[in-house]
Amino acid sequence: TYSTYTFGAGEFAMAGAGKLGMPKIENTGFVGNLSGNANATLTFKLVAEKDCTVTLSAAVTGRRQGARKFTAGFVPTVNGVEVVSDAIVPQGEQSTEWTVSYRVTIGEIHLKAGENTLTFTVPESAANTTDASNFDYISIMSMYGVTCTSSWLS
Repeated sequence: TYSTYTFGAGEFAMAGAGKLGMPKIENTGFVGNLSGNANATLTFKLVAEKDCTVTLSAAVTGRRQGARKFTAGFVPTVNGVEVVSDAIVPQGEQSTEWTVSYRVTIGEIHLKAGENTLTFTVPESAANTTDASNFDYISIMSMYGVTCTSSWLS
């Protein structure tokens, strides 16, 4: 049987500065200052009880400018290996583009038993674009236990 483990970015992600400074927690609880912020990162330290393949999803806000590939705004890596994905973030409404998140399934990733590093990096190609947006949470669907040991203040 599968369980889903959800980790809010504003609680569990470790932020790394990009060209426009540090990501920050917005009043919605989402992490912002990512749009156009090339090289900004959000890193989650995940601990898997066993080697396993899991399904990774992330919830981010939709932009009024249109639907886009998730990887145009965030490049995910697991233990340094880039995750290839065709996931699409739907278009948002202008009035809610920073406050309503959409969960998108990025795909299957491999976690080794013990600690794993999952990082989302705003790519250089997104420097002057609206491809990145506010980040709400990640979720992991797994047959085995997965915990998150990182925190916003780490």
